[in-house]
Amino acid sequence: MDDTTLPAAPDAASTLARLGLDPVAERVYLAMLEGHDGGVRALGESVGLTPEAVHEALGRLRDVQLCAVVDDRFEVSPPHVAIDAMILRREQELLSAVAELRRSRESVGVLLDSYMHGFRTAVTDDLDRI
Repeated sequence: MDDTTLPAAPDAASTLARLGLDPVAERVYLAMLEGHDGGVRALGESVGLTPEAVHEALGRLRDVQLCAVVDDRFEVSPPHVAIDAMILRREQELLSAVAELRRSRESVGVLLDSYMHGFRTAVTDDLDRI
């Protein structure tokens, strides 16, 4: 394997990693961007992975639309389109998470009411005993 042909990820916090792409899938995607399109076996040889590992990585890349299957072959998606779509999906996930957190915050009032009701009941019971 010739590591000099692969573009190096800037660091562990690369754009693709921040978007949730694992290092193996990232290596495969970067190799595909460089033009390694000789099939799963040749792609695996170019990045030092087994065909099975490459196939699994291609499945993950397909799931996030960084590649597509065309005529029974995997084709890389242009980064300016694919990564923008990943960013939009991630933004939607984050907005949904924020909305869920806000709903959780709102439910604190209901929980506090239950707590206070239980507290008042306990205090009243104690006073009745006196």
